[in-house]
Amino acid sequence: MVYIPSNFQDEWECVLVPNGIRCLVITNHNKTIVRSSDGQIFNTFQSMLPFGSETSREGGTTPSNQHCILDCVYDSDKQNYYVLDILSWKGYMLMDCDTEFRFFWKKTKLMETIEATKRSNQNPFPFLLPISCSTTIEDFEEILYNLNEDLSSKQCQYQPEFLLFYHKESHYEFGSTPLFTSLSIQYLEMLINNLKENDNIEEKEEELDGDEALE
Repeated sequence: MVYIPSNFQDEWECVLVPNGIRCLVITNHNKTIVRSSDGQIFNTFQSMLPFGSETSREGGTTPSNQHCILDCVYDSDKQNYYVLDILSWKGYMLMDCDTEFRFFWKKTKLMETIEATKRSNQNPFPFLLPISCSTTIEDFEEILYNLNEDLSSKQCQYQPEFLLFYHKESHYEFGSTPLFTSLSIQYLEMLINNLKENDNIEEKEEELDGDEALE
């Protein structure tokens, strides 16, 4: 993040992620394939995501619909995949849906596929939801408090390292886009201070506009 986007507190969402490997997880033909950001395969295994194994195979769908694609961060220390975003679920493409819908779908579908969120012989790497919040000063101050009190890692099972910001109305895009940005967690307090300063400036401008209207 180089600058704070306009309407940041109203039109953006925040996801807290651990340090890890950004990757795409693709299920198809009864296996789960993980590709790094450069397209290289760095893991293949069986999972309980739909079509990620023979156990999780589902009937009644055409072959072209038998896949899922998830944007994840792999935490090698915990051996967990944290699902940042969802591109496709059971063949239903979501890339052209806005962020709010994709995040709702992501949460709903993972809750429905509880086996994929637990570690087992059939699912050696759990797929988990990272902690998320609004981009208001109040929510950021609560995160900062939890970090200072060492509560965040206990609440979300990992130590947040980065803040990812998504515009609520943006579609999923590969590569850079002005509707997605990120920030190291160490700059969170600076972000809070800048947001407060911006709010103070806006309040003063509104007061001046009101005084001019009375003249």
